[in-house]
Amino acid sequence: MKKNYHIGCFAIGVMVVALMPALASATDINIPVSVMLDYGNSCQVQKLQDIAFGTPSLTVTSGSAPGSTATIAIGAAINANGVLTVNCTSGLPYNVYAPASGNESPASQRRLRRGSSSDYINYTISMASTGGAAVPFNQGSATASPYARTGGGYADAITVYGRVPAQTLTGAVGIGSYSDTFNLTVYY
Repeated sequence: MKKNYHIGCFAIGVMVVALMPALASATDINIPVSVMLDYGNSCQVQKLQDIAFGTPSLTVTSGSAPGSTATIAIGAAINANGVLTVNCTSGLPYNVYAPASGNESPASQRRLRRGSSSDYINYTISMASTGGAAVPFNQGSATASPYARTGGGYADAITVYGRVPAQTLTGAVGIGSYSDTFNLTVYY
């Protein structure tokens, strides 16, 4: 007598069905299978493009007395921007904020730093192209963020504006590259 074995399609049925010889007559075996999908709220974020201010025009004025220190000033504001791309579930509210980076002094002033020196240049970041309210960064959560959005289920390009305001640089400010690294946080 020839034996036929049925091989099941589902992992749970393979061990039981594959080892059972087929009945002499054809029989359908129906195995109920549940199909589920859990779809939760989420956001995907792509890295913000670097914000590069370039090289500023500097004004150097000498002190009036011999041997006095020269004053260096950035005479006009320098603006630059980068784009953060956020894709959140449709209808999901979210906020964007920027926690402190560690170069701040006082706590409300962002600063670019030259290497590991104590040379700094002040700057701000905001979500407003005209240098509006700076993005808050000295808080533990984003609930007070001025940049609140609602996800649309598509990639939302958010422009982040950086500004080096006109300023007089104090102390012995060295020549070189000044930088800062901060995180933009998407809170949902």
